Amino acid sequence: MGAKRGPRRHPNDDRMVAIEITLSRWLYNAIMNREVLTISRDYFRLRKGMERRLYEIARKHCGYQTSWTIGLALLHKKSGSSGTQKEFRRKVRGIAKSNHMPDYRIVYDSTEDQVVFYSRTPRGAIKEAKTVLEHPQRSLF
Repeated sequence: MGAKRGPRRHPNDDRMVAIEITLSRWLYNAIMNREVLTISRDYFRLRKGMERRLYEIARKHCGYQTSWTIGLALLHKKSGSSGTQKEFRRKVRGIAKSNHMPDYRIVYDSTEDQVVFYSRTPRGAIKEAKTVLEHPQRSLF
């Protein structure tokens, strides 16, 4: 068995100058194959766990598309929320109204009981505007 090496430290002031880590094979392969998602720096400004989880789901499924739609029941399941669907719906509506999620705008469609994630890009805004114009009877917020 070889000796374990700890972090290398600066000889004058004991600052760490290098550290060695071991990655699992699957993580290493994911990094090398560019299969790891990036997240916005603003993600870390989100205070609520539900906001963070919705961002993670949107980032994975919407990615760089202009929009992604999912039924509320399936989103509830994907989120891992332990609350009731009614409580989850209330939280999603609140997050949608606050409109401060990075990279995506969330719209809850109460007519269809579904959630739409629009990318915060000009193409995403155009897609959202078209949807509103094509379905003026829907209750979106």
